[in-house]
Amino acid sequence: MIFYLQNNAPPISSVLMKNEDPAWKEFVTRASLRYVLQILAGLAVDHPPTQLLVARHCIPVLHQVRTRVFLISSVTEPNRTELKFLI
Repeated sequence: MIFYLQNNAPPISSVLMKNEDPAWKEFVTRASLRYVLQILAGLAVDHPPTQLLVARHCIPVLHQVRTRVFLISSVTEPNRTELKFLI
């Protein structure tokens, strides 16, 4: 799941340049993102090594996903719900 986020998320720098980056909009509206977030949340519960991996490798991406989810009105409610568990 960490591999998925690292390899499929758009570069963080692209978000800083454009508020409405289409690459991020496409990424946060993917149906698979919901399942990735669910699995990451489940794996990290009461498992400090996984929590450290997520913190080390995913926090910047998760922060941008969270920012984009609340800016893009077309994102479904389930994706918002999954983000609440992780962030």
